[in-house]
Amino acid sequence: MICRWWQISPDDPEASPSKPFLEYVTDDRYNHPGSPMTVRLPNNQRVLQKAAGGKALFFSGVGGSDEGDRPFLDLISPLKKNGDGEWESSPSRRLWRCEEGCYESPIVVITSEGKEVLMTSRETKVIQCRNPDCSNFCADPFCFHTCWTLKPCH
Repeated sequence: MICRWWQISPDDPEASPSKPFLEYVTDDRYNHPGSPMTVRLPNNQRVLQKAAGGKALFFSGVGGSDEGDRPFLDLISPLKKNGDGEWESSPSRRLWRCEEGCYESPIVVITSEGKEVLMTSRETKVIQCRNPDCSNFCADPFCFHTCWTLKPCH
């Protein structure tokens, strides 16, 4: 099945693009763009999380690959009109991808001091966590350790 994401301008629906800004096959795990990240407002409503400047959206996904799942964080820009008045898309930009040998997934993007920082949850099947700020230790080889870390987005 093909999934299409449309960009709509609520204040002027007629001015909205006539083509989807994102299109993908739902069963294709290797090329799935992920889902948009959201933030919760004070009124408890969830809205799409925009990058600084509000010109792009954060998308995170499982990141299916030949090596297994490698979660990622991408920046996807909405459609823009070019000089000829035609709608065109910009390529997505990979901000972060889980390294091989562990499972680390995006949790939230935090804006701090004007910089965007990604908080991840890292699960490893190791005796001791590789994060120098984490003192967790486990002698059980079947124990999965979860560690929260912050990383620069750009």
